[in-house]
Amino acid sequence: AKVVDLEPLLVTGEIAERDIDRIRIDQPVGVRFVGGGETTGVVSYVSKVSSNTARTFRIEVTVDNANGRLGEGLTTELRLETGSVRAHRVTPAILTLSDDGVVGVKAVDADGRVLFHKATVVADEPGGVWLGGLPESLTLITIGQEFVRIGQVVKPVEEKAGAKQ
Repeated sequence: AKVVDLEPLLVTGEIAERDIDRIRIDQPVGVRFVGGGETTGVVSYVSKVSSNTARTFRIEVTVDNANGRLGEGLTTELRLETGSVRAHRVTPAILTLSDDGVVGVKAVDADGRVLFHKATVVADEPGGVWLGGLPESLTLITIGQEFVRIGQVVKPVEEKAGAKQ
């Protein structure tokens, strides 16, 4: 028989070396279970030694499990806030690649000229991605972005919020 202590529950994860300096003990963590359900926890351990292959650092998150509803071995997604960034939530279907392979979006300026904006995916979630590195306000091309060229003048048709096409 195996005796397992599930209170508190310990969730482990790996943090990339570029982000490790933004993680601290007692930092709040959002925990989403792949099978459904969400809870919160706190960082209880941050390794000082990286893995040799992935160059990531192990972290441990302590989650309250007083009711015993959470079991061992569940797959989770951890969300740690490491700072704030201005971002736009969009459908991943509008992402496009520049001729040099850079990820971004196509937009139009006030004159209807097609522009390419490099974008950084700062988070993803069901139904959308959060893009950073974009202007605060822009008119995105949401349909047909693969059929227009940078610099081409187009006549955009504005989509109503919540409209289906």
